Amino acid sequence: MKGNKYFEQGNIEAAIESYNEYLMLYPNDIETLYNRGRCFELQGNIPRAKEDYNKVLDLDSENVKALLSLSQLYYNEGNYRLSISICKNVIQIDDQNYLAHYFLARSYHKDHDQLHALNSYNTTIDLNPDFGFAYFQRSSLMFSIGLDPCGCYDLKMADTLKVEGALKALKKYCP
Repeated sequence: MKGNKYFEQGNIEAAIESYNEYLMLYPNDIETLYNRGRCFELQGNIPRAKEDYNKVLDLDSENVKALLSLSQLYYNEGNYRLSISICKNVIQIDDQNYLAHYFLARSYHKDHDQLHALNSYNTTIDLNPDFGFAYFQRSSLMFSIGLDPCGCYDLKMADTLKVEGALKALKKYCP
């Protein structure tokens, strides 16, 4: 599909135009609706992105990509509780989805629910030990609850996994 090629090239406007043309013929094409939603999101047109993601969910209520995208939009708006709720729905669909657990952890963390955040970061790492961002984010939680050695361990792991900013934080917080 031309829209996908335009998207890969970074030509978001052309991608949207191509997706619009395709959706005129196939208005319920889930992949195209989702991809157009991503384009709108990248443009900062959050209402249109939500509209497309919700249309995807009207057609397939268990579409994990649309659910996770919505959870991140709500997270970015500071609506952590709605993000938590959506992530829990994804986990009911697929309890092995490490990104759902990671997004859940970040939402709990921002919502000041440290215990649930820690449990969700731990689950993320259990499911994907090579996902450095989980270590990096968990380190800030560890420092905030006074577990500095654990925070330093997490920063070392994040640095080993090439997470940007981990080495700088490691030098700052773990001399």
